[in-house]
Amino acid sequence: MHLGAGASFSMRAYITIVGADMIGRAKLMHTMGNRCYSYCEYCSARGIWNGSIYCPFTPPADAPDEAKNRPGSEYPWATLNPTQLPLRKDNLFRATARHIAKDMCDSCQKKHGIRGPTILQQLRSLDFPRSFPPDLMHLMYENVVPALFRHFRGVFFSSNVKRRSTVSGKNDWTVVGNAFEDSAGFYPFAFGDPLRNFTRHCHELKAAEWAIVTKQAAPIFLKTLLPEEDYNGFLYLVDAITLLEKPSLTRTEQKQIGSLLNSFSHYYEARFYCKQWDRLRVCLPTFHQLLHMKDAIVDLGPAYVFWQWPMER
Repeated sequence: MHLGAGASFSMRAYITIVGADMIGRAKLMHTMGNRCYSYCEYCSARGIWNGSIYCPFTPPADAPDEAKNRPGSEYPWATLNPTQLPLRKDNLFRATARHIAKDMCDSCQKKHGIRGPTILQQLRSLDFPRSFPPDLMHLMYENVVPALFRHFRGVFFSSNVKRRSTVSGKNDWTVVGNAFEDSAGFYPFAFGDPLRNFTRHCHELKAAEWAIVTKQAAPIFLKTLLPEEDYNGFLYLVDAITLLEKPSLTRTEQKQIGSLLNSFSHYYEARFYCKQWDRLRVCLPTFHQLLHMKDAIVDLGPAYVFWQWPMER
């Protein structure tokens, strides 16, 4: 049917994707995040308390009795299969939120990680939680990558644990920082902002700068700086990010992303966590959330569809 000039019509919009960073997503979904044992919006994994909630796929082998007996800990802790996480379902998510709203049960909130219904649950076009994907920009460049570089630089842990976790010495990173700075004058502006001295400014880099470091500079500078195990582990992440940022993805590439993120996750926990209680704090919720990126791109398309670069700029 063709409408003539001046004819009125109704245009309907159906919201199917809601993009936000972790804090914004928790507010929109009315979830509790890592303030409760059920820290993950996407699956029913449960965390372990050690001053805060941490999220290993395999529980520590040397946990103290007070941690095992802590109220709500639900010991013995389960081992998660990274390739088969217990994903939440829309109907159960909504039903749980309604139940919590009816009874206002604080223990139920903490058990399920849901504060109650959100006004967005009135939209039947939204799937909880699949319509609320992780944001690649915040996840990678403001959380995972900076944390990984703190490990590489030996500043993630306090001194009593640092001896077993330092990858490269301070002098090595001073050389890298100077090399970044010396190359700034030769760096094309079309690629982004010039590189700053990484050693002096790594604590204040913007997400766009971390992207340049991760994908362009670090694979070159770290090849001779890191042990082979760490360099290969880092490349798992770089290769996954490179695929995630493509404007279109084949089914094969989607599977490659899942495989690369699984390989990186295995490397990270084996290298820096080692199933040890005093290293549990390396198992941050953001590293768990990495493995939900594959589900997001399968459900919703390439990461650019829902990332937050346009909002930040």
